[in-house]
Amino acid sequence: LSIDSGLNHIARLLQIPTITYWGPSDPQSRLKEINPAYESVFYQKISCAPCVHLIDLPPCAGNNVCMKQFVQPRLAEISNDGWEI
Repeated sequence: LSIDSGLNHIARLLQIPTITYWGPSDPQSRLKEINPAYESVFYQKISCAPCVHLIDLPPCAGNNVCMKQFVQPRLAEISNDGWEI
């Protein structure tokens, strides 16, 4: 379980099953092919996303509106969906 970070990319290379949450960057622009056998990627495009790597100051000024959409109960529901923990 990860955000769009370096550890996620290492897990992908090692084919370790991952669940990743993407907010200020678009997974389609940062990931090569997604293997559904190993990866679940969650991204909800909102009006100001993606902003990382594209502009200097995010429109939310660091409030991370894009990541706050993944509220805790929903995270548990998504993370447990189809994954043996």
